[in-house]
Amino acid sequence: LQHADVPAQISSTVVLVPPTTRVGQSVRKGQLLVELDNVDYMQEVIRAELSLASAKSEQAILDVEREAAEERAALAMQDQTLSEAELKRVTDAFNRGVAKQREVDHAQQKTIATSSVAVNAREAANRFPSREEQSSSAISTKMAELTLAQENLRRCKVLSPIDGVLQEIDVRVGEHVINGKRIARVVNSGIMEIPLRLPSYARS
Repeated sequence: LQHADVPAQISSTVVLVPPTTRVGQSVRKGQLLVELDNVDYMQEVIRAELSLASAKSEQAILDVEREAAEERAALAMQDQTLSEAELKRVTDAFNRGVAKQREVDHAQQKTIATSSVAVNAREAANRFPSREEQSSSAISTKMAELTLAQENLRRCKVLSPIDGVLQEIDVRVGEHVINGKRIARVVNSGIMEIPLRLPSYARS
């Protein structure tokens, strides 16, 4: 009643069929049945690891840039506040007749310039939350890619899913297998169902 058709979960070439993988041999759950070529999948793992490391480095750089942007925004706002205070003082002096129009114009120009710088600095700082969210999303994607690459590398070793006996072996060394192709069939005869044919008069 218990049996398993063991499929290949990746496409690759058979590089090893152990001596224990023979029809009629007993196998244990987790025992190696067939090993597939893992070179391509190992390279995928390496690329995924490097890509994840690069994404994490970019996030670290982004943290530094955000701190600097927030400091620049704070300084720009302080400069804007000082410029506005200076403009107020010059305007008051002009209204009392102790300052010239040229001084008022100069103070206004400086206030406009510092306000523009403050707006730009705030805008740059406000962009970082969305950039950090994108960076975090990129890291999650790279981690998922690495997990999948590691899983595909693990799948290069085809293991028996149950205890039992090898009933069939469908591959040999050098053969190319595709995802879903059956590698072997394992049967556990610990629980069996035997149909019995009885004559109708024995029904009672």
